[in-house]
Amino acid sequence: GTHLPTTNPSHLPTNPPTELIYVTEWTDAGYSGTIPTELGRCTKIIELDVSRNSFEGSIPTELGYLTKMLIRFDFGTNSLSAAIPSELGAFSKLYKTFSLASNGLTATVPTQLGLVSSLRNHFKLESNFLSSSLPSELASMTRLGDAFHVNGNEAMCGVLPAEVAALS
Repeated sequence: GTHLPTTNPSHLPTNPPTELIYVTEWTDAGYSGTIPTELGRCTKIIELDVSRNSFEGSIPTELGYLTKMLIRFDFGTNSLSAAIPSELGAFSKLYKTFSLASNGLTATVPTQLGLVSSLRNHFKLESNFLSSSLPSELASMTRLGDAFHVNGNEAMCGVLPAEVAALS
């Protein structure tokens, strides 16, 4: 596969211009390797889709700096592992899609993801190895309708909080 450079990638500016807003889509592009932490420096990104690649390792906590994320944050169908960073709760303005589906993510769902309360289309964590029960803070996603997907996480246990059940 194609590797994204992990240090000072040539296609990612070292000092991103503040007047630009980036829309980045690398869907099904054959990329592999780890997600570069430098991506967190591109703080004007409003949409980031790297789904259907072969990225592995953890999701960098630095992606929490992408607080202008408005449209889509999609890292689905890769080979990502480890825990979901709580820093991704900083996407409070994200309104369309949040997807980490079909990876190898482990641990619990961070309560901070409840801060992504503007979502209207998709919240997808299905087909991972997430454990424990879902935090009741996710119930703040009241605009979601029927696009709340967490199935296929066999280690999840307990009763689905009533507030969250209303979303699925």
